[in-house]
Amino acid sequence: MKRYDKQTEEQIEETMRLLDSLPSLKASPFFRVHVMERIDALQRKEFESGGIRGSFNVRLALGAMLVAVNIGSAALFFTSSGHIGRISDASGAIEQLHDDYAGPELAYYVETVDQSGAVSGREDNPKESGQPRR
Repeated sequence: MKRYDKQTEEQIEETMRLLDSLPSLKASPFFRVHVMERIDALQRKEFESGGIRGSFNVRLALGAMLVAVNIGSAALFFTSSGHIGRISDASGAIEQLHDDYAGPELAYYVETVDQSGAVSGREDNPKESGQPRR
C-alpha cells in the first residue's frame, strides 16, 4: 500500500512550480538547418571513407576472380584430352556440341510444320508428362 507522505507531496509541488517558472528556451531560427547539415556532413564522411573504397575493392576482387576463372576454363577447354580438346576452331566446337546434344532422343519438344506453314510443338516424351502422345 502506498503511504501518503506530506513531505513528498510538498516536494512534488515545489518541483512543479520551479518547472513552471523556468523561462522558455529560445533557439536560433536556423538551428534545425545547422543540425541537419552536421548530420549530412557526418554521413558523407562515413560514405566517402568506407563506402566507395570498400565496394571498389570488392568489385575489383570479383572482377579479377572472374577473369581468372575465364582464363582457366579456356585453358581447360583447349588442353583437355577429350574430344572437345581436339577441336581446333570454334565452329567445330559448336558443331560437335550440336551433334552431341541436339539429337531427337534428347529433344523434349519437337517442332513440326504443317502444310499451311504454321509451326506447332508437341511433346516428344509422353512418359514424363503423363499425357498421351498426339
